[in-house]
Amino acid sequence: MELSSELQNLNPTIYECTEERTLQESDLNNDVPDNIDCREVFDLIRTINDPEHPLTLEELHVVDLEGVTIDNEANTVQVQFRPTIPHCSMATLIGLSIRAKLIYTLPTRYKVGVNIYEGAHIQEVQINKQLNDKERVTAALENKHLCAVVNRYQLIKKNRKENTMATAVPRNVSPLIRAGRWSLLLAGLVYGRVHLNTVKKREEHARQHEIDHVTQHAIDQIAEQKIKADQSMIDLAIAAGVDPNKSKAKH
Repeated sequence: MELSSELQNLNPTIYECTEERTLQESDLNNDVPDNIDCREVFDLIRTINDPEHPLTLEELHVVDLEGVTIDNEANTVQVQFRPTIPHCSMATLIGLSIRAKLIYTLPTRYKVGVNIYEGAHIQEVQINKQLNDKERVTAALENKHLCAVVNRYQLIKKNRKENTMATAVPRNVSPLIRAGRWSLLLAGLVYGRVHLNTVKKREEHARQHEIDHVTQHAIDQIAEQKIKADQSMIDLAIAAGVDPNKSKAKH
């Protein structure tokens, strides 16, 4: 998919965003059943960035709450969107970004569908077919270049007027706090050293104990084998009609 370097909509209309959702106590209670609703789905896609302008899809009115439907019994989610112009070449990319966002964030039981509003694009039938073709979408998201482009539009830009990152301002710290920090640091180093030596001694003691145990076990096995060998000789002597006690006396 080639991205056009020229802006197609030079002066888009910017719309007012909806207010942030107010969380209720039931939303934070894990014991209360809480199905995913249309507003939650809309909150997932409203902050996706437009491919051409430094604005979100909500600010350009590409997506709205009315275009989101969800059926928790059938586990289906449908999203409709409208490109800013009827001949927008970025419509497929916008739809793919919406679909990817929902696939990556919603539970896997949901079947996601993304379509262009009827009459909002001159190629809506072809684009809708592409966006809802599971094999095509999977192949597109496996393309590293295209996947990187889609992921870039998922980023949320809370403050678009600031292009530079704010740097932390150094703060004056009292000498007492500094001394306390260094004391804690040194105490931590000393404790770590002492603890390391203790662990080493414990491991050496355990290793020596294991060696002694293995050695004693080997000695016991040798003694047991000698006893068995002597008993075998006695049994052979008895079987041959020789008194084993007399043979021992001769020796």
